[in-house]
Amino acid sequence: MTQRNSRPSLLAVIFLFPLLFPIESLAKNPTPFEEISKQYPSTTLPILQSHCIKCHNQDKARGDLDLERMATLTELRREPRIWQKVLFMIENGEMPPKKSKQLSTEENETLRAWIVSYLDAESHANAGDPGRVVMRRLTNAELDNTIRDLTGIDLRPTREFPADSAGVEETEHRRPGCIVELRRRRSG
Repeated sequence: MTQRNSRPSLLAVIFLFPLLFPIESLAKNPTPFEEISKQYPSTTLPILQSHCIKCHNQDKARGDLDLERMATLTELRREPRIWQKVLFMIENGEMPPKKSKQLSTEENETLRAWIVSYLDAESHANAGDPGRVVMRRLTNAELDNTIRDLTGIDLRPTREFPADSAGVEETEHRRPGCIVELRRRRSG
């Protein structure tokens, strides 16, 4: 009499997983800019006005940050790095300063959620296609080092190869830590 294994088989898990957790749910679409634009004056701007613009305006601009000039989404989109810094400061508890009026939990969550959704939409809008990826050949020194790193044996198969062309050495010697320096170490 054979005893059946009570654990689910690996194949069953592999086939059922996509049905239980569709891949579309993993790839979240960003919030459209129209919605972000509507949320900004109604939810985000009042929080900024009550907690941030007192110190970060045209006159004071502490930390070289003027949030007062960012009244519309068009003005916001000119400098997305500012919002990365704002998010960093809020998440690390550096803003608002300890002596200033603090954000309530709800305000903190609202502001953080808006900034994250804006940055996500901005990153998707600017992602683009990087273009054709050009493969390049390893130089003799790079191949020797790669084989040594992967196998742990210093075979140096490139001793039998023709020397790298002058074009490779010319471009390689401009980069620090490259062939010219390696050759100097070997001979020196």
